[in-house]
Amino acid sequence: MKKLSIIILFVLFTVQIIIAKNIPPIFNFPFNPNTQGGVLEFSSKILERYELSSQNSDSLVLRNYSGIPLKALQFKVIIGKDGGKLKLKSVSRGASIPASSFLLDYEIHKGELQSDGSSADVVSVVLLGWGENVLLPGEIHHIISINYDVVNIESDNISTSLSLYDVVGATGVPIQDANIAAGEDQIILLRKSSVMEKEKISLLQNYPNPFNPSTTIQFTLPGESFTKLEIFNTTGEKVSTLVSETLSAGTYEYEWNAEVLPSGIYLYRLQTQQNSEIRKMILIK
Repeated sequence: MKKLSIIILFVLFTVQIIIAKNIPPIFNFPFNPNTQGGVLEFSSKILERYELSSQNSDSLVLRNYSGIPLKALQFKVIIGKDGGKLKLKSVSRGASIPASSFLLDYEIHKGELQSDGSSADVVSVVLLGWGENVLLPGEIHHIISINYDVVNIESDNISTSLSLYDVVGATGVPIQDANIAAGEDQIILLRKSSVMEKEKISLLQNYPNPFNPSTTIQFTLPGESFTKLEIFNTTGEKVSTLVSETLSAGTYEYEWNAEVLPSGIYLYRLQTQQNSEIRKMILIK
């Protein structure tokens, strides 16, 4: 079914290309093949992962895109190419391509498990803007996240990689190749769960608490990791995102202003690729 949908998608896009090439363009876009394009790459180059962790996710972003707005993107991701111990779980849509604006289709080709426990899974991804929706130049676009588990690590000296290839981009009107390049491989260092305890994150109680309307949240990271700090109400609805980026090891402080929210109990969650912690705080007006 996935393969059929990908074929149908590119048939439709080919029709768009034929139409665009045979009808004079409505807009007169400047086009310079030397500046047209960008780089599709992983958000981090080197990461640490732990055996049996269930919160492993790596983001693919389009950086430094320039030229005509991007209409379509096609690429493949190889997981575990270097013989690591990764088990692919799913592919999720990035924040820059909401379902209301972009069609995202993908096909997962599971690699055969080898005697050493390694495998090489391939994910084929197709992205197409609905109607007039495009990815604009000059912005960083979060395209997808690859989600997987780490299993069966015998030592702390194992590494693997995520790799990109067959990256193709196309613009809107008029149709032009987008010259999208594949960035460097992402190297993943795999470690046994026995060393995880000393590498845990530290999420402190906010201060002041109770507060009105602002409070400070402090946390410490043992190593570089893609990090999220989010605020939720007691019904589970997310009301704010304070952090959503890759941070280096260290201690961080962020202020949250809840002036527009009602009094009550709120939860704040710190999530990295290895750990997650939640604490509660009280807003009193």
